[in-house]
Amino acid sequence: MVIEGRRQRVRSGATAAARGVVPLLGIVGVLGGGCLDVIGDVDVDGTNTAFLSSRAAEDCSDADAAAGLCVVRCEPNQTRCSDNLLQRCNEQGNAWALLDQCGSAALCDEVAVSCGTPVCAPREHRCTAAGVLEACSADRTRFEELEACRSAAFCSPVAGREGCLGTACRAGREQCNGPQIERCREDRSGFDKVGEPCASAALCREGGMEFPVCVPPACAPGQFACEGAVLSRCSEDAVRYVPIAECASAAACDAAGQRCVASDCTPGAQICRAAVLERCTDAGVFAPVADCRSPELCDPNAMACLAAPPVVTPPDPSVLDGAAYRFQDVTQAAVLGLGPLQLDVPAEWTDIDQRPWTSATGTTLGPRFIASRDAARFSLSFDIPGVYFAATSVAPLDVESRMAEFDLTGRCTLGTSSSYSDELYVGRVQNWTNCGPTAARTAVVVANDREEGRLVTVVIVTMTAARDDDAREQIWDSFEVH
Repeated sequence: MVIEGRRQRVRSGATAAARGVVPLLGIVGVLGGGCLDVIGDVDVDGTNTAFLSSRAAEDCSDADAAAGLCVVRCEPNQTRCSDNLLQRCNEQGNAWALLDQCGSAALCDEVAVSCGTPVCAPREHRCTAAGVLEACSADRTRFEELEACRSAAFCSPVAGREGCLGTACRAGREQCNGPQIERCREDRSGFDKVGEPCASAALCREGGMEFPVCVPPACAPGQFACEGAVLSRCSEDAVRYVPIAECASAAACDAAGQRCVASDCTPGAQICRAAVLERCTDAGVFAPVADCRSPELCDPNAMACLAAPPVVTPPDPSVLDGAAYRFQDVTQAAVLGLGPLQLDVPAEWTDIDQRPWTSATGTTLGPRFIASRDAARFSLSFDIPGVYFAATSVAPLDVESRMAEFDLTGRCTLGTSSSYSDELYVGRVQNWTNCGPTAARTAVVVANDREEGRLVTVVIVTMTAARDDDAREQIWDSFEVH
């Protein structure tokens, strides 16, 4: 089943792309950027800032920025390759963060946001079956021919003895040819493979003049590890860990996430992730404090789990039902370059919350709009009518990942799910029933903008009476991110 929004009104602009429409998203548990002004031709502390402002963003290295010689300006979340370093622009658009260190500049792919796998190790040599001596190219993307020997028996790839030999190999002599151990034939006509190849060419070691061995790998290629505050990555040849970044603290080093966790919470601050109470540590990361067994017993304002759920005062019956709504067009200002948000809401929903949408760690994700008779109560309990509307361009931008963040299990009963589609957005609708003490119904829409899919929007409407169903239809027909 596909739910289609009617979109009865035509907004300004011919297409969603022309308006900069973005996808919608969000509600429980995750309930904003700017630009750098170019400094004019002013003398500050004896420095001519006209020179600073004229420096292009791509010409501003991290060292120059730190020295005050220029200002980094980049598109938030944009990726680039700086030589062999894969980098991403931070959310503030004023610095490049290291994602990975590739084997060479040629192996850095900013479009795929990944490092390619090197074909060979630096200074690695090998001999072909025809006796051609080859060496790993400087960018590690291929082997390059060095010289052609009389036959494979006269070709030596062994480190320190690379080249064409004056005499054929001695019968029974062994050598490393890349990761493969080989033995000279009895007729001295060439080499045959001995056993399985080593994990890498660097791990095939000469054990004396004639008996090479495979050395056990020190780690799995691409594996991450933390040594104190230092985040390291196992080298492609599995010989050692290579430092990638130094985090703010040992606690901020996240090997599983392959990153340094940003210190973006205030030490001592608390949040609830479902039933788990978490507190911000001195390192600036949230850590579990207690499992409260149910979301109702978790209160971020308390130092421990509650002994019993807080008493909820039933709302005034007039809030739950009454005369048909009168609607008004409302907007919310842009945040992080997204917006304004625009939609029709009942004029009776007079309590408006327009604080930006933030993650559980306090990071601003984009604009947000909540309207109800009691916005705070609607956000916490979903037992009175209201609407939550938010948008973001921060990953993840796929519908399923964002929908999972708005799981109302424990507050409501899971209902039906269906596709959502109109001329601007495409995504999914998840319905919930028996929400809160009033047994309200809640519909969660998570969708991408149809033309580009570069944004996510979230629209959540809670309904307690027939007039709220009319409000939900009006909201679905009007919500838009410019």
